Amino acid sequence: METTEKTFLEKLAEYAKAQNAARPRPRKDKNVVEFLAVRSDIQKAIEDGYSVKIIWELLQREEKITYQYETFAKHVRRHIKGLKTDQKNSGAKPKEKPKPTIPDKTEAMTTTPETEKRGFIWNPKSDPKDLF
Repeated sequence: METTEKTFLEKLAEYAKAQNAARPRPRKDKNVVEFLAVRSDIQKAIEDGYSVKIIWELLQREEKITYQYETFAKHVRRHIKGLKTDQKNSGAKPKEKPKPTIPDKTEAMTTTPETEKRGFIWNPKSDPKDLF
């Protein structure tokens, strides 16, 4: 007599397949679509001086967006303020570092200890008189 009872793994595979068919995965770009639908309203509110947090709270309450504040703020930076998500420095473009200048040999010879002593100089050996 042959048993037709399914193994646990076969039952689990059938169950998972049925669950996935009944409940499709949400689209990954759903949040962006929701944001872009109200983008002009958000942009006008920011120009009028409202904070991003207040705008997000109202849109959440009205159920126009369904995601967290961090995601909303990321979309504001990316689509309204024109910044990439890794560039969060208040809208300023990164400044180029100035190239170091190489002093002339004559300048190096004319420097005195008084002119070299600018700012804080760290001394690994502390003097006990300076500590108290």
